[in-house]
Order: sequence, then C-alpha cells, then structure tokens
Amino acid sequence: MTLLDPHAENPRFYESNRPTPADVLLIVEVSDSTLRTDLIEKARQYAGHGIADYWVVDLQGDQLFVHRDPTAAGYASVTTLARGASISPLAFSDVTVPIDEILG
Repeated sequence: MTLLDPHAENPRFYESNRPTPADVLLIVEVSDSTLRTDLIEKARQYAGHGIADYWVVDLQGDQLFVHRDPTAAGYASVTTLARGASISPLAFSDVTVPIDEILG
C-alpha cells in the first residue's frame, strides 16, 4: 500500500470498485469556459461527497480557487490565490506549489 494509491497492491481494484472520498487526495479542475459550473455545481457535488481538497484553476481570471472544509451544503472555506502566492495540498502539507507554476 502506498500513500498515493491505497489500492496499489491490487492494480485491478478499480475495475470493480469506484473510488471513495478517502481515495481522492485532490481534485483539480482547469476552467477556461466552465468557471460557473466548476465553482458552483461541481463544488457542491464534491463537498457533498466529502472531497477535502478541491482546486479550480481559472484560466481567464489568472487565479486559483481553493475549496476546503466540505459540508453537505458546500465548502466552508474558499480561498482565491493569485500569482506570487503558493499552496500546499492537504494530503501533502510538506509540498509547496507556486501558483505561477499552476497557472503557467
């Protein structure tokens, strides 16, 4: 078993099983023309399923939306980050990623 994939010892696990929120360490949506859907509808769905870390890369706005603290109604915490800032995924708090690298 590895940190990246709790089912690594069984590579065929997902052929007959769906991933659970515990299997998902981070979801990143790259949004060019679907920002409203990504920030509202998908955020509500992911939060409702307990996804702890959901990021939306806004290509048009040149920013990153970070959603955390999922509740049944949506995310309790949404932070907007711009160039010059950095972020660490919840699952890998020792890794720091500059927003400039995410936005390209």
